[in-house]
Amino acid sequence: MAKHHKKPNPLQASKLLTAQNRKLFFERFRNLLKLLTGNDDLYLSIPEPILEYLYNRRMLALQVEAAAGSIIDKQTLKFIKELIQQFFHDSTCEVGKNGETITISEYASVGTTFLKCDILLKDKAFENADKLIALSKLFEEKQDSPNSGWIKMNNSIRSAVLIVSKMNDSLYWATVDSEVVMSNGEYHVCYKALINRYIQNKIAITIDGNTRPAVRVGWADFDGVTWCEREASLFGLPESHANLPVYIQMHAINRMEERLDGTNTNFLHWLLSYSAKNGAILKGANNQYLIEYKYLNWKAGYLSVVVHNGMLVIRTFLFLTNNGTPEGKKLQELAGLQKRDKEYLALDKLSTFINSDLRNNEAMRRLFIEAGCGDLLELAQEQIYGKEEEINRVNVKTMMDYLMLKSQDADAIPDFSDALGNTRYS
Repeated sequence: MAKHHKKPNPLQASKLLTAQNRKLFFERFRNLLKLLTGNDDLYLSIPEPILEYLYNRRMLALQVEAAAGSIIDKQTLKFIKELIQQFFHDSTCEVGKNGETITISEYASVGTTFLKCDILLKDKAFENADKLIALSKLFEEKQDSPNSGWIKMNNSIRSAVLIVSKMNDSLYWATVDSEVVMSNGEYHVCYKALINRYIQNKIAITIDGNTRPAVRVGWADFDGVTWCEREASLFGLPESHANLPVYIQMHAINRMEERLDGTNTNFLHWLLSYSAKNGAILKGANNQYLIEYKYLNWKAGYLSVVVHNGMLVIRTFLFLTNNGTPEGKKLQELAGLQKRDKEYLALDKLSTFINSDLRNNEAMRRLFIEAGCGDLLELAQEQIYGKEEEINRVNVKTMMDYLMLKSQDADAIPDFSDALGNTRYS
């Protein structure tokens, strides 16, 4: 006869969880001191009452709340909190003498508690108290370095908030503050990530008789929203003219998401803001300009912009191979590729270039590198984006036949003469 096991009551479950957390705290605290000193001697010299005292005044888990005046739905706050927890779990910071690391989760509990030792233990007399306090102060002095726990913890919070921001909806940022709270009869300090939200204000912009909604280009960081502006002289205006605020039509955001398919769209929006502010500028046709759009270190396309009523307006996003770009023009010169050819072969989308068959085909590689599109191959090679099901499984042999490319040795000069004579869409 099967035995029936009683489920633990809520009080028992709570006690068990408390015991587990207590044990984990001491294990992590011991590991931190060992990494900082090279041995267990300092930890083993700390009296049990002092260890218990530190545990009872440990830094509590990070809290995530909406900042005053910001209306944020519970689902978004929950998602941000889950992202932060994931980043804390996956990221590490340096603490040891030889570059040893701990996770940000460990730093956020024992690391931040250890930082308070000089305050918590200043009136406590025990062997090696001065040594523990001095080590705490030295640990605090190192928190400004790029690989420190404090910087990595704040960057994790920043990254989580970045992921939920969208240029055509809302921009979010977090301010990190500390607060003293009461828990189980003891005072604790905990950090709070206060999430701020700026709802984008859409305006209508009419150019050449076409009216489309647009929003101002900017991004948010720990200090709030910073709006993008470019020097007027870079776009043919006198140097005496004020800087031009940058706006983007919704149409351009849609094209960016469609053509850089498979990526995290929110990350694309951050890259859009960065590129609009810092990208190199080329003179285009018909009073238009092109601003380079980079996916991290790789050029992925251009923002097509015009000066309009004292604003710089991004009208569309051009993928690197699109007509209207220097690379698109070069592809036409080399292989006769017109707009409809690129659409048919899906060469106007990033997902095509993640296909390893395409990247490993020497003739196709040489064509794209010669046309200045090598960055797309490198971006795909790094596999920094895309899921397996989102890869465009284009048949490379069909593509070769369509382009009428001749077989060639790896060292041979590409021969696209047949493709240049192709007039399928003329």
